[in-house]
Amino acid sequence: MAPGSDDVVLNYREAATFLGISERTLERYVRESRIPYVRFPQRGERRTVVRFLRSQLLQWLKQRTVRAAHAVPQPNLEGAA
Repeated sequence: MAPGSDDVVLNYREAATFLGISERTLERYVRESRIPYVRFPQRGERRTVVRFLRSQLLQWLKQRTVRAAHAVPQPNLEGAA
């Protein structure tokens, strides 16, 4: 994988920092299946490790970006005096 690639694997702390949210919020998003993640089973343990792909987080953000419906007209200040 090339440096700077979007397929970088992130842990909870790194993903939360990347998204600008708290780790608790990220944990809730995972629990509610609101965000893409990868679950890795741990050998000999019941619990699993959750990781995030940076490329999937970028796509998730893009899908939730609200775009302006139209440009807001700027006031004409030249005629004001």
